[in-house]
Amino acid sequence: MVRASVIVGPKSGSNCRSVPFAMSVLLLAFIIVLINSLITLIGTDTIASYAWSAYSRFIPGPHSGKVAQYKKLQIQALKTKTEMQGTSSQDEFAKWAKLRRRFDKEVAEMEKITQDLSVFKAGFQAKFKTGIWAGTKGVRYFSSWWYGKQAVFYLPKGWFPYWVEYVLSFPKAPMGAVSSTIWFIAAERVIGEVLEVVAGQVKQYTAPKVTKENVEEPEKKVPVSAGREL
Repeated sequence: MVRASVIVGPKSGSNCRSVPFAMSVLLLAFIIVLINSLITLIGTDTIASYAWSAYSRFIPGPHSGKVAQYKKLQIQALKTKTEMQGTSSQDEFAKWAKLRRRFDKEVAEMEKITQDLSVFKAGFQAKFKTGIWAGTKGVRYFSSWWYGKQAVFYLPKGWFPYWVEYVLSFPKAPMGAVSSTIWFIAAERVIGEVLEVVAGQVKQYTAPKVTKENVEEPEKKVPVSAGREL
């Protein structure tokens, strides 16, 4: 049984690919560029911060004991501070001084745990950002290289001058075709512009509306000559 395939391009050959292949590259480029653009719009720092919050709260790890210890010390320090505030530093100086030393010790331990957690957080966020880069931009560059010699689709023959076909086939796609590299660049530009417009519209609609009630009327200035008698 012979399977027929529709060729995207002016002629068939080793450099030509079928419609399913072209559609897969188009879809792959769209998904990769969309994810990259969304991450750029939101910000890797913001995403990494939310990821750390979820990781430290729901996933057990080396930090779990530190977090539990910090919460315990926080409760103890609050209790000690309340007891210390209810003790007179003049009438019960010995008791007050003991509570003060205990409170200072608990605060010092909390600060040390905070520093340790900051180290954990910095390491986690660095690895998370590396993973984001590898899963988005890394995949984008690899895909451009992997499909570099293959045509995403062909241009109508004779519609464009030679130099345009040469640029669109950069770096190694057949002449008269659009390469994956150029297609990724075009998709990034279009999707980036669309997301900026959408983000601007969302920001405009979610911004607080200015009404007469929340706008202070400017004070009326009385001319200096108004109080003078002629």
